[in-house]
Order: sequence, then structure tokens, then C-alpha cells
Amino acid sequence: AVYFRILLANLMGHVLDLSLHLYGCRVIQKAFEISDIDQQIEMATELDSNLFKCICDQHANHAIQKCMECVQPQYIQFIYRRLCGKAKMLSTHPYGCHVVQKMLEFCKDPQIMDRFITEILDCVRELSVDPYGNYVVQYIVEHGGPRHRQIIMLKFAGRIVQMSHQKHSSKVIEKCLIYGSYHDCKLLINEILSAGGGQTADHLVVCGS
Repeated sequence: AVYFRILLANLMGHVLDLSLHLYGCRVIQKAFEISDIDQQIEMATELDSNLFKCICDQHANHAIQKCMECVQPQYIQFIYRRLCGKAKMLSTHPYGCHVVQKMLEFCKDPQIMDRFITEILDCVRELSVDPYGNYVVQYIVEHGGPRHRQIIMLKFAGRIVQMSHQKHSSKVIEKCLIYGSYHDCKLLINEILSAGGGQTADHLVVCGS
């Protein structure tokens, strides 16, 4: 334990530089796993000094994700708060979208999460057709609450068939059918059937349940 503390102490002040490095980022990820809370907070603070550069970097984004996984959320609220207002930008970024999903998984502050998820829901149609944003929407459909799914369904209403033809949004519609409530699925299927001149979805939803 003493050896680890000495080793970790020597990393302090170099966390940002190492995180941006191909091999150094792996060292920082392991450091988050084995360090105590004080060291974790110190490392998180260093990353916070250039947070968005880290999130959008092919190596350092893994250090940010590991930070969110390993550090109790109440100690890194300063990071989560800074992401508020940036949900759309991060969700449509090839590395940022992974950090967004980690935040959705690990941040427990109701006020922060309500604000952040609202940002995502406000542009959910745009995110659904995005090569990276669709994964964020899929995550909320699968892991979010019924209220979030209901809002998403209402935003999609009138566009289900169009979205089902698009590469990225079709995956979101699939998730809606898997994780949606009876009412949600009925709404989706009715729209698909009515677009093709078909019947209502009551018998289909019942048979599938």
C-alpha cells in the first residue's frame, strides 16, 4: 500500500499529459482503480483543468470514463456540472458520446441529471439520426424512466416510418419497441400500420406480449 501511494504521488501533476498519451492514459485508468478518494479527487481536478479537450481526445476520453466509473459521484459533481449545457455537442462527438453514456450511468444528482437529460430530449430527433447521438438516445430508451420514454415517443410521433428507414434512427425505433410500454409500442405500431393502410395494432401488441 505504501508503494502504491508513493507511485501515485509521483503521477500527480502529470495526470493531464499522461491521459492524452496512448500508453499514459492506461496508467491513469489503473491509477483511478487503485487510488484512495483523496488521490482520485486530485486526479479528477487535473483532468477538469482541460476537461473538454480530454473528452474529445481519443486517449484521454478513456481516463474521463474511468474517473466516472471509479469515483463516487458526489466527489466529482464539478465535472458533471460542467457537462450541462454541452449535451448535444458531446452526444454527437465520436468520443464524447461514450462519456455522455457514462454520465447517464453514474451521475446520481437529480438536479444535474434532470437538466442534462432535458437537453438531450430537446434535440432527441436530431440525435437519433446522428452516427453517434443515436447511441445516447438508445441508452436513455433502455435505461431511462418511463417518463423519458414517453417524451421520446411523443417527439417521434408522425415520423416513425421515416425514422425506421434511416440507418441510425431505425436502431432507436427498435429499442423503443423492445423497452417501450404497451401504450408506447401500440402507438409505434399503429403509426406504421396506418402509413401502409393497415389495421390497428391491438392484436399485434397482445400477441407479442
